[in-house]
Amino acid sequence: MKNFIITTGAVILILTIMSYQFQCNQMLREKQQLKYAADEAAATAGLCFDEDHFGEGRLLFDRKKATRKAEQVISYNLQNSQFIWKISFADQGQQRPFVTIIIEKDRLKVLSKYEYLPY
Repeated sequence: MKNFIITTGAVILILTIMSYQFQCNQMLREKQQLKYAADEAAATAGLCFDEDHFGEGRLLFDRKKATRKAEQVISYNLQNSQFIWKISFADQGQQRPFVTIIIEKDRLKVLSKYEYLPY
């Protein structure tokens, strides 16, 4: 009887550890997927400059086009998912304009920043 109790306790302990490991791996994969989608959306939105201002030598984003393109990339990469995303632009008075995208899903929150670097 003593061996049965010890074996049962060991099995319960192993199952608990395996359950936590599975949840951790699942959360890690989901976070990597969110980060990939945020990086791709930020890079795509960061390429949408206003052509008129770009011709004058000023780097300003075309916010409507950039938001639309970022939304397309995020919805393509995160199909069948419930999430909240935000986009912010910093181009006015900045030497290096950048786009920031935040995606929140359940308890996960990822942030991606794409900065324009002139060569």
